[in-house]
Amino acid sequence: APIWYVTAYDNPRRDPREEELVSDAAQKIAQGVQSGDFPPWSFLPTTKLLGQRLNLSIKAADLGRRRLSVGDDAILSSFWHHFLVVPKADFPEADCHRYGEMYVVARHHFGSDDFTVDQLSERSRRSSVWKQLASMEENGLVIRTPGRPSRFRLMAAA
Repeated sequence: APIWYVTAYDNPRRDPREEELVSDAAQKIAQGVQSGDFPPWSFLPTTKLLGQRLNLSIKAADLGRRRLSVGDDAILSSFWHHFLVVPKADFPEADCHRYGEMYVVARHHFGSDDFTVDQLSERSRRSSVWKQLASMEENGLVIRTPGRPSRFRLMAAA
């Protein structure tokens, strides 16, 4: 069984019953990922829908998915309140820390193909990715082709 790591946000619940509910929620979500109910590179449903689908309270569903999005054995990556199911082999921790999650998502979805801001926003569910693209451009990870709309292409990471 995986070891779930805790963060300041998701510390073990003081109430043993609440901790049991959160652990149960994390286990149900993990089973859904492992069985393919939540396929790789898809986003988890909202906490309300996730709770309904897995027979969990909204709070347990939220804390359970957050517990699965931290640590070395994480199976989810958090994009602003959206949780992306990510195979660890496709989402290397070193690349996330070095280049950022947005780079890894862009590399997965577009590889060496051109993409627009809207296409990247759609795949990451972020309302604006301009700041991340500007940072990647500044660091030589992406090149912009002017036009309407601007197009981007990932450069090989060092």
